[in-house]
Amino acid sequence: MIDFPDSTAVFAVINDRRFIAAAAVSALSGLVRGFAGFGSALIYMPLVAAIYEPRVAAITLLLIDFCGSTPFTVPEFRRCA
Repeated sequence: MIDFPDSTAVFAVINDRRFIAAAAVSALSGLVRGFAGFGSALIYMPLVAAIYEPRVAAITLLLIDFCGSTPFTVPEFRRCA
């Protein structure tokens, strides 16, 4: 069974200045990706790596890209040869 953190730990993370800055960087890189179709990693990786650490930046970027592209990728598996 998984023990989820209590609400005080969640609110402590959300109220951290680093989390707010990382959320702003994520929104900015998403905006760039929405307009240009690419380039979000060029903004996201260096800024979030400066806020947290490069390992966290890489993992979160992969998770964001995976979750964002999965709804478009899974239905196209039928068309793959």
